[in-house]
Amino acid sequence: MAAGDQLFISLQNSCTDTSWVTKPAWKLVPFDAAGEDPPPFSITNTFFAESQDKKEYLIVDIQLGTGGFPRITRYHIDPSQANGYAWVKHNVAVDITTGSYQSCVGRVKNGFVDGIYTAGTTEDAAQFIYEPIINVWGNGPPAPRRLQLPGGAVPTSIATARNADGS
Repeated sequence: MAAGDQLFISLQNSCTDTSWVTKPAWKLVPFDAAGEDPPPFSITNTFFAESQDKKEYLIVDIQLGTGGFPRITRYHIDPSQANGYAWVKHNVAVDITTGSYQSCVGRVKNGFVDGIYTAGTTEDAAQFIYEPIINVWGNGPPAPRRLQLPGGAVPTSIATARNADGS
C-alpha cells in the first residue's frame, strides 16, 4: 500500500463493560478494494450506519488525488471480507470536491436503512443528496434522492437526529 492514511478498527466492544477502553484491540484494515491500487489517499470521513434489522455498517470516505480536482470516493468496510475484500466501493452518486463537502448519517421517514446526506459543490454548483447505504429492493446501487434548497442555495452545514422511537 502506498503511503497515506491507514484504517484501524476495534470491534465487538461492550457498551456496558467499558474495561476495554484502556486497551482496545485494534485491527489494521489495509486498502484492498477489487481492481484498485490507489495512490496515497487521505481518510476524510467515517460513518457508522445500520439497517432496520440492526445490521451495522462502517463507511469510509477517502480523498484520491491532490492536484486540480481531488475527489471523494466512498467505501463500505467489511472486516469479514465476505466477497474477498474488506474495502468495497460504493460511489457517491454525485461528484464532490474535497474540502467543499459535508456528510452525515440519517434516515428518511419510513426508511428501512440509514443513508448518508451529502452536501457540497462541484465547480460552484450545489450538490445535495440523500443516498441509502444499501439497496433494500435488490442488486445494484441504491437510488439517491436529489435534494435542493430554495434558490439553489448551497448547504453550509448539515446534521440529523433520531426520533425518540429510534427512527
